[in-house]
Amino acid sequence: VVHQLKQLLQDSEEALERGELKVAIPLEQEAHQLFENIHGLSTSQAKTLERRLRTCRTKIGELRGWQSWGNKLERERLCEQVENWLESSEDNHKLKELIPHLEAIQTAWKRLGSSGYSRELWERFNRACQTNYHHYREYLCTQMEALCEPNEEANPEEVAKQIRHAQTTWKNLGSQGHSQQLWERFNQACQIAYEPCRDYFSLKSQQREQNFFQKQTLIERIETFKN
Repeated sequence: VVHQLKQLLQDSEEALERGELKVAIPLEQEAHQLFENIHGLSTSQAKTLERRLRTCRTKIGELRGWQSWGNKLERERLCEQVENWLESSEDNHKLKELIPHLEAIQTAWKRLGSSGYSRELWERFNRACQTNYHHYREYLCTQMEALCEPNEEANPEEVAKQIRHAQTTWKNLGSQGHSQQLWERFNQACQIAYEPCRDYFSLKSQQREQNFFQKQTLIERIETFKN
């Protein structure tokens, strides 16, 4: 048991030297639990092992402090990055390119866990993210509104495809940057833009139905002629 305890302490100490906090913590905890339940140690052995345990715990505390400080700086950097994107998000051509990066940076924030977290930083970060998403929804609205303009050269099938794509994109954004006012604006533009497409597809359906009946009539005439 003493050998096992010493091995756990050595592994924990080596992990701390490498800065591997996640590896060191469970090793130190296991070693501490083993030390509490061990019997028959000499006074000298007990003091030596206790001192090593205390040293491990102190180093773990120090590393946690440094990690929290480093993650706080990383969170501030992420805030600044998203805030800088607000200028780019006003440019429609750059806006579409920002969304994948924005999703990636939100994932990076989540990966930091609770280390370096503060309510103030979170509100700052989330406010900048939501503003970027809001601008992107406005961009989708202007895209659909542009399709509402009369255009005799527009291909109804292509327009319908663009509308469906925009609707899917809007849905995939979830609650990010959402507002009821923007949704109503977007939905109204989609409905108006789709009207010519609806007429086009209705006409095509009628033509297919008419062609079907013409073919049926022709087949019936041929059958009659054969008989």
